Amino acid sequence: FYWKYKDQQQSTIFYDDYGHTTFGTRNVGSSNIKGFELETEFLAAKNTLLSADAEYLSAKTSTYVFTSPNLGGPPQFGCPSALAAGGVNYTVNCSGKTLPRSPTWSLNLGARQTFPLSSGARIELSGTAHYQSTTLTALEFVAPQYQDPYWLVDASLTFYSPDDRVSLGAYVNNIGNETVKATTIQTFFTPSPNNVMALLRPPRTYGIRVGTKF
Repeated sequence: FYWKYKDQQQSTIFYDDYGHTTFGTRNVGSSNIKGFELETEFLAAKNTLLSADAEYLSAKTSTYVFTSPNLGGPPQFGCPSALAAGGVNYTVNCSGKTLPRSPTWSLNLGARQTFPLSSGARIELSGTAHYQSTTLTALEFVAPQYQDPYWLVDASLTFYSPDDRVSLGAYVNNIGNETVKATTIQTFFTPSPNNVMALLRPPRTYGIRVGTKF
């Protein structure tokens, strides 16, 4: 795939031209998004299904230049900035930066093994693994907003009744208890401006599921 965006917009928290903290929309300008996806399933045996999905993504801004008010020092962005004429604003140039939530590589692996029982019921053992390369989680491009590469692994074991109406299973998600940033927010509020807060994906979780069909 290959996409070209014009007048692309992203919502974020920032200082407006008057130095007020606001949640609004920035015009990112133009960007180029390209890559490829590969999806496959393989029936390795009568009751063994394997799957794999891979994606390569290059998503970068072509032109992303904006102003940020001069509040006594350079704005806290991971991009070059220069004081504009008059000294009221800084001009910030984030052109060529990778867009948020755009990992270069993503990989999903899956396996499902079915164990038929003589009663007609069955037991399914399944597992999935997700890999993601370094990912930017917000629009300021500062170091704490980058999520390092990670793996997330889930597994489940489920019993299905012969008529498929009742199921009982156990599951574990995020087996490795990985700490993963879902999104981040750079605070623009006093008394602690320019700190970065992170919203995290769930830690290791486990439980049971009971299902029925009517």
